[in-house]
Amino acid sequence: MRASAKNYETVAKYCGSYAPNSSCGLKNSSTGCETEKSCTNCRHFSSNGEYCVLDLYDKIAKDHNIE
Repeated sequence: MRASAKNYETVAKYCGSYAPNSSCGLKNSSTGCETEKSCTNCRHFSSNGEYCVLDLYDKIAKDHNIE
């Protein structure tokens, strides 16, 4: 990962292309699913956990002053 977990969460909140990577969506943690919107649980995040395959992270971070 190249950004902090908090930054990935913030960028995901602003991303219009965010899509949960599991069929359960954003259910509570008792189901084993993620509870927070984050780039790391988006289906457009690379399988190796390094980048957004749609190349949206940098633009969103810049537009919203996320460092």
